[in-house]
Amino acid sequence: MAKNDGHQRTLTTREWEILERVARGMSNSAIASCLGISEGTVRNHLTHVFDKLRVASRHEAVALAYHASRPVGMPPRPLETLETPPAST
Repeated sequence: MAKNDGHQRTLTTREWEILERVARGMSNSAIASCLGISEGTVRNHLTHVFDKLRVASRHEAVALAYHASRPVGMPPRPLETLETPPAST
């Protein structure tokens, strides 16, 4: 990871939840509905993700997280294997 510039660079649990859903191709609206938050909140979280990862798009964020999350030499794991939190009631 790049040198620390004084800002937190670790994604929060919620940011990871949103990024995983972005990787599944979900829209901001669908993510908001799934997580019980507003679409504006989803956009705010994505802005923080982009800033922390120093990327400019959803595609770049997913690609960077995907490559950073698997051990070197390991084949990619299918998105279906990512743990999905239980639906809230």
